[in-house]
Amino acid sequence: MLMQSSCSSSIIIDNNEYLYFSGTSYYSLHSNEEMKQASTRAINTFGLGSAVSRATYGNTPLLYNLEKEISGFFESECSVYLPSGYLSNLAGMGALLRIYKYEIIFIDEGSHYSVFDGAKAMGVDVVKFNHCDAEDLEKKLSRTGKRSLIATDGVFPLFGEVSPLNKYNKFLDKYNTLLWVDDAHGVGVLGDTGKGSLEHHNVKHKKAFFGATLSKAFGGYGGFITGDYSFIENIKNGDVVKGTNSMPSSVMASSLKGLEILRLNPKMRFKLRDNAIYLKQKLNEIGISTVDNNMPIVAWQLDNEKLMVRIQTNLFNKGIAIQFLKYSGSNGGALRVVTFSNHSKEQIGKLITTLESELITESCLL
Repeated sequence: MLMQSSCSSSIIIDNNEYLYFSGTSYYSLHSNEEMKQASTRAINTFGLGSAVSRATYGNTPLLYNLEKEISGFFESECSVYLPSGYLSNLAGMGALLRIYKYEIIFIDEGSHYSVFDGAKAMGVDVVKFNHCDAEDLEKKLSRTGKRSLIATDGVFPLFGEVSPLNKYNKFLDKYNTLLWVDDAHGVGVLGDTGKGSLEHHNVKHKKAFFGATLSKAFGGYGGFITGDYSFIENIKNGDVVKGTNSMPSSVMASSLKGLEILRLNPKMRFKLRDNAIYLKQKLNEIGISTVDNNMPIVAWQLDNEKLMVRIQTNLFNKGIAIQFLKYSGSNGGALRVVTFSNHSKEQIGKLITTLESELITESCLL
């Protein structure tokens, strides 16, 4: 199966056109003409890349400007750009360990693989707490006498739940702990200005930190972390940054343009929110329960994997691409639908009508 077009509300797969309700290009910026032109200009000016880490000659005007744009978008003192969002957890938690010397990590059991990988790499005790359960977390925090770090996704990518960071925020002083958030799916989507899950919950604590990616809402690629100068300098002097090449010039240029587009066009976020609300309303009407928030993600489970795969396949055969995923917290897999800001009401309506027909055929409606 080959995707033969850029990512948008409709795509070409194996020479056929499909309505596309998969992936996480929330604003379809991966197909944006301005971003493609920015990539082309960067290649013509800087070539494909520096082929060296920033510890030597890998610093370029593109990298400097990208980190400046990230800092501006998130209103932070400083920022660092990383080769992938996956590495932001390793780099961020590593810097916090060097600075604050925490001895134990409490991690949401439903967190992304990269959060677990980052936590395990720290060489300290790692204890799971129940998914999005502030009471269970507090019980475990209250029983430890160790300096601790709370680690969690800001938005959980399968079902789209938003982590209750406002509740965790109360623990930072009470138990002298830190908070680390992987906000890959929250940035660019949540918050009054798109700054993500921390802004959504109005969390501004000096001991709350986050890392994220530019590969989803912003249409680019690579990870980033924001913070004060000393925190970011610690990351820049760490192995993750020193041991990896700077990113390709085309990727940095498109990421820079994506940040600029979302900063200057808040109506894109409003349209995405409206589509998310409309999608969830229509799914609820056909008996599919949805998480009550503005994330454009809906996932649900049926009796068995074969049934879910069959429904996904039948929709695909009718020109609609959704996902069946086995992911953190899925316990056997789930069907997943994602809407973008440029999906029309008619496109969402066709998804709902076709899906309802399949569910009726399979006698799956509640």
